[in-house]
Amino acid sequence: LDSELSTDTFITRLIASLTGYKVRYIRTCKYKESPQATEKVEQAIKDIKEAKLIHKYIVGFSEAELLNEIKRVKIQYGISLVVYDYLKADTITNEGQQERLQLAHLTNMLKNQVCGDMNLAGLCLCQTSPTSGTTEQGYRAFGSSGIEMFSSTTIYLIRKTDEEIEDDLGI
Repeated sequence: LDSELSTDTFITRLIASLTGYKVRYIRTCKYKESPQATEKVEQAIKDIKEAKLIHKYIVGFSEAELLNEIKRVKIQYGISLVVYDYLKADTITNEGQQERLQLAHLTNMLKNQVCGDMNLAGLCLCQTSPTSGTTEQGYRAFGSSGIEMFSSTTIYLIRKTDEEIEDDLGI
């Protein structure tokens, strides 16, 4: 479930990720100038078509529509995992309280009604923002009080510097 990218944009970015080519190179079909690049892109497209992957652009979905779509896809395709990219509030204000409440409700709904009631595994993504040290890494989830309160587990993926990788012995 994607609250940001249309399916076309998502697929183009996925092809770019799988091939290592830039999105613009894929989008403008410049890859067709090279037989090797064409083969690599066609293989990526074939792999995507064969994958058990369903992308749904969900901007503007109500809670009921979202739940019904997940139920439909579960019944039709037998899915066992829902990835929600990404948790965000419908409205933004200067105070931030409304956003935190919306994110808390959305997190709780996905955890209980999707993962719990539908017996599905769930992975929800959210934006992070730099903080003044409230977490070990110096980042926290946007609207994190609501997300962290209702999440079963919160994981931060932080890109390591070359020095950190070396310090970790390449791990």
